[in-house]
Amino acid sequence: MSLEEFKKLNKEIGNHWFSVGAMHFFDSKIHDFDEDTGVFITSEDSHIGASVRKFTLRHADFQTGRVKTLSVFQEFDSLRCARAEMGRKLVVL
Repeated sequence: MSLEEFKKLNKEIGNHWFSVGAMHFFDSKIHDFDEDTGVFITSEDSHIGASVRKFTLRHADFQTGRVKTLSVFQEFDSLRCARAEMGRKLVVL
């Protein structure tokens, strides 16, 4: 499933995870969405001093339309580290 298809599904079930307001509030960006498994990475502004982005590993459940956080929120300091963990998750799923 593509990211756009999942966003539509998420909205259809009444969730606002990808709404403009939610994305703006957290200053969220989406990275590396895997269309086969639904695993993806988000980055958000850490809101600590100078704008520092932190990264979180997520899972789009294609059956329920819900988003699950697979890592601790803002666990990764770099996209490289989040991608490495994403690769490990893809092997497990």
